[in-house]
Amino acid sequence: MSAMITSGTIQGISLIIFKSLWETKDEAYKLLSQRLSHAIFYASEGYKDNFILRHGFIRQEEFRPSVSLEDIYVNPHFIDHAGGVRRARKTMLPHEEIDYLASLNLVCDGFDLSNKYSHLIVKGEQGIGKTTFLKKIGLAALGSEGKSRVTKRYIPVFIQISKQIKENLDLKAMITQEFKSCGFPEHEEFVESALKKGKLLILIDELDAVPLDRQDNFLLKIKDFSDRYSLNRFIITCRPFKKTRSLSRFHETLILGFDSQKAQQYIHRSLASEVSTAEEEERILRHLTVESKATRHIIHNPFSLSIALSLYQRSEHRILGQTFLYDKILSKLIVVDSSAEFINGGTESIESCFNLRLKILAEIAYICLQSGRHRFHKMEIYRLYSSALEKHSIRQRFPSIHHFKEERLFDFIEMSDNDLFQFKNPMIQKLLVAYYLMDSLKIQHEVIQKYFNDSDWKDVFIFLSGIQGSDHLIKAVQPQLSRYLCTERLSSFVRLTVHLSEKVRLSRNAAVNRCYVAFMIFDVIFLFGHRQNKQQMLSKIMRKIRKTIDVLDPDSGFFFSSKSSLDNSPKLGRKYLIDPKILRGLSLEKLFDLALALAQKTEKHGLIESQESKILFSTITQLKKQLKSKPMSFYHRKVCEINLYRLWLKALKIEDQDLDFTVDELQSVFLYYQSICLIFCCMKEAFYISGRVSKEMGEVIFSPQSLTECQPMSSN
Repeated sequence: MSAMITSGTIQGISLIIFKSLWETKDEAYKLLSQRLSHAIFYASEGYKDNFILRHGFIRQEEFRPSVSLEDIYVNPHFIDHAGGVRRARKTMLPHEEIDYLASLNLVCDGFDLSNKYSHLIVKGEQGIGKTTFLKKIGLAALGSEGKSRVTKRYIPVFIQISKQIKENLDLKAMITQEFKSCGFPEHEEFVESALKKGKLLILIDELDAVPLDRQDNFLLKIKDFSDRYSLNRFIITCRPFKKTRSLSRFHETLILGFDSQKAQQYIHRSLASEVSTAEEEERILRHLTVESKATRHIIHNPFSLSIALSLYQRSEHRILGQTFLYDKILSKLIVVDSSAEFINGGTESIESCFNLRLKILAEIAYICLQSGRHRFHKMEIYRLYSSALEKHSIRQRFPSIHHFKEERLFDFIEMSDNDLFQFKNPMIQKLLVAYYLMDSLKIQHEVIQKYFNDSDWKDVFIFLSGIQGSDHLIKAVQPQLSRYLCTERLSSFVRLTVHLSEKVRLSRNAAVNRCYVAFMIFDVIFLFGHRQNKQQMLSKIMRKIRKTIDVLDPDSGFFFSSKSSLDNSPKLGRKYLIDPKILRGLSLEKLFDLALALAQKTEKHGLIESQESKILFSTITQLKKQLKSKPMSFYHRKVCEINLYRLWLKALKIEDQDLDFTVDELQSVFLYYQSICLIFCCMKEAFYISGRVSKEMGEVIFSPQSLTECQPMSSN
């Protein structure tokens, strides 16, 4: 019989596994006829093809086509235990943490671990790649090449618990069904023989999908089964919080995910079918890891990274629609495990159970954020959870709620120090808070009034706009905007910026031009106004205006005045703005260079008339030549700066007293532009599909008419 199945006619798995089983001629196979030998041979090839067809492709995201797992797969980093790691710094992002561990050689390769341990439990957060890793291991066992040397001697059997939930959870029956579906004759005898000989690689996915009231029993079944057939290899996946100590034979490991290098490899493979360059891929990675606050927390996670890539707009070099990104991630986290149908005997729909979990988590997230704290004792979290259950009468509505255990919270929170817990991803927490605010317009209005200028709540309002639109938020905030500018000097300043912007050619958007004028005026005050005690506040205002322009019109071509085009330009601070500490150390010659660069840009964008600009440029150039290399006392430098300042005021046709803002007034201006910037971020989130902001709304917000009902406050 063995002569009919030679190494020349059998490929891959058939040669290594099925032929070896055949040649052992154990009792089960002695009963097989010559005719059955052909059937098993073809069934073995069918098994391989069926495995590749079912598990060899992956859908990165629902709006993108499936791709071969071999083409897209990037092996994530592991650590050789499931207890997690202590962060070197509390502010370290997940991918930075993995970078750090990789630099210390504390990470492992998943294939090496699968070769090293015959009984392995792989733990990891949702979307981190547990299922994909199992499939890759199975494909490696079937293939002729790859890293998994040991597993090539085994037949992979992939069992997805979530698809077997309504069955009896009989492992042997599940394995037998896999071979039966490929047309194996005598499949029961074949499986028994393979198990006894230790020829199977049993891949059990989604252990957490087992209903909570049946999990302990199923763990015992796995233990008994793995003890009985210990010669086989087992790999089981579950989330980190799953208690698996009863599986004493198994070794636990944890998938950490991607570091920066692995994330870049994934981006490269994901974009392989598109026209992209290495420079463009680096640009995408830089945006996702550094520039975008929305994506920094999730690029270590393959599932989340794939969604981020699908939302990345190359034309604007940014993610449009962080609400959609995190809504997809949240939906994956708030999975309705099959225990939901047992909570109330199946009378509630899956959608209701999903909304129930969302409601509980949203309330916890809101209370935690409102407290102003980031860390909580575990008993506080449990009390909040129990309180939410009581508040919504959940225990009365669902008699079997004890199956809805607190361990489900560990998809969202993590231990930081001792018994202190925090939300794993602050962006997820803020999306949950936005969903909480959706239920009550009264609470929503109170939160907008109280927290609109609180940086911790910024993303809450952006998410809220992404969910319900920005109209209600704008209506609630607009009265507050006028109150920020209720001194005579500030009201006059707004009117001045509107007047000067009428001849500016920077953008077709009037709001952008008004922001530009304000920026240039504050830049002149910052550089030449000799107001050291106010420079930090001036710098904050300019950064916020820059951000507003970037949100309103990313393609405006606005080059910030402090970034001189000259070769000898001074060292710049963050976001192309000079840090006040650096400004104090600038030589007078460098200050003249900045003044010249500023004059060039104001003429380019039409802020100063051509004749006035020529006079300004000529005067500054002459002063620079006259004072070049001459020693100068602090007093004479101050006089020189004052003269530069007066030159600029004359060119702009502004009186000095109109710009002599108090510290309180500057603080009000900062809050004004901070609010304006957030409003436009919210509007853009609400219309992220087009990526455009309504010009009309921008003109209303920056219009002097918006101040007509303002009651002026006393100026200091």
